[in-house]
Amino acid sequence: MELRHRKTCATKSTCRSVIEWEDVELPQPEHPQKVIGVTWDKSKGKWKADASYRSRKYFLGRFDNHEDAVQARREFRKTHPAYARYGV
Repeated sequence: MELRHRKTCATKSTCRSVIEWEDVELPQPEHPQKVIGVTWDKSKGKWKADASYRSRKYFLGRFDNHEDAVQARREFRKTHPAYARYGV
């Protein structure tokens, strides 16, 4: 949903601005291979990467394309001590 402004005029002297809600089509993602921790954020229109370990959540960011989100998730797994010991 998005706010839109439009003008309505019955005559030239009676113009007024109207604010209304409109359904706006957000860009839909292509459906690439699913990766744990990478999801489509419909409200922002971007890919979101996150991780969790022992009930703690780590937000890794929002990305324009799927590959960048997957790369951020992989980098986190390489560098975070909880995952690094497994060599994943």
